[in-house]
Amino acid sequence: MPEALPLQPGDPRRLGSFEITGRLGVGEQGAVFLGRDPSGHPVAVKVLHVRLSGEPVARSRFADAFAPARKVSGFCTAAILHADVEGDRPYVVSEWVDGPSLQQLVDEEGARGFAVVERVAVGMAIALAAVHRAGAVHHDLKPGNVLLGRGGPRMSDFAIAHAMEAVNVAFRGHMTEDPAYKSPEQLSGMGIGPAADVFAWASTVLFAAAGRPPFGEGSPSEVMQRIVYDEADLSAVPDSLREVVTAALVKDPAERPMARTILERLLGAGGELVERLPASMVEEGRALATGVMVRHTLPRVAPPPRPPVNVPGSPMGAAPPAGFAPGPAAPAGPPPGPPPGPPPG
Repeated sequence: MPEALPLQPGDPRRLGSFEITGRLGVGEQGAVFLGRDPSGHPVAVKVLHVRLSGEPVARSRFADAFAPARKVSGFCTAAILHADVEGDRPYVVSEWVDGPSLQQLVDEEGARGFAVVERVAVGMAIALAAVHRAGAVHHDLKPGNVLLGRGGPRMSDFAIAHAMEAVNVAFRGHMTEDPAYKSPEQLSGMGIGPAADVFAWASTVLFAAAGRPPFGEGSPSEVMQRIVYDEADLSAVPDSLREVVTAALVKDPAERPMARTILERLLGAGGELVERLPASMVEEGRALATGVMVRHTLPRVAPPPRPPVNVPGSPMGAAPPAGFAPGPAAPAGPPPGPPPGPPPG
């Protein structure tokens, strides 16, 4: 069982069918706990920093908002297993990923080598393409939500912002506390769509390669100003990625490539990058790019039944860093995924 800090007074001991066994940390969105599912498997449980009405409608809207995202399992994501409200505390349960976040690893050890940067770039493009294909949007992709497990990179914490919008709740101050990976349209209040995720993808790749925030440091207002008006320094980005990262960082969201287009460009026939990636990652990326999916096995952890609606009551899935630095040769078996479906229009 992965290690965690002891629970503190006031921490939950059980949420729904999940036993809470330890505390992993606190982030902008909520407190993250280590837990066990009914079968004893470790899971990550995030209790969000908001309070919802205990009314059945609010509970139902919150849980239902995760329906598109829960179709995404595998595809370089930490799968969402369950989402519900205990009393008025909303919580989300995800697959456990035993490894540090990209943010933690870079903070401790500096910029990543080209091989790791390439795997992160392709893995997160696969994750975004799968999430967008399911009709969801991440809204908050950043290095803290990229988990570097032994099987390769995994994206976590997707669909939480959408669930909060579904119940008319916003994370107050969230935009200004950490604007470094927001898109110009997010900062300008122009609305958020898949193109904002693509901008965040490019910013995250740049962070991995350079070891520093993509638009420099300073006050939130200074960073926001640079994101909206300045160009990022891409000199640290590997040649294999620079052209696509440049296209993903354009200020106009209408001119950015879609996630599946990024995969087409990175994994096209004859590219040198393909030879340096696990074959399973290349196969999955190309399938998402073309919309021709293969059937995978369902995830081993099935979500428990939701309780009756009248019952009162650092990033999710990340282990504390333990010096683990995933290398380019780390194996990555084919992750599970959803059954085939029609490609997005």
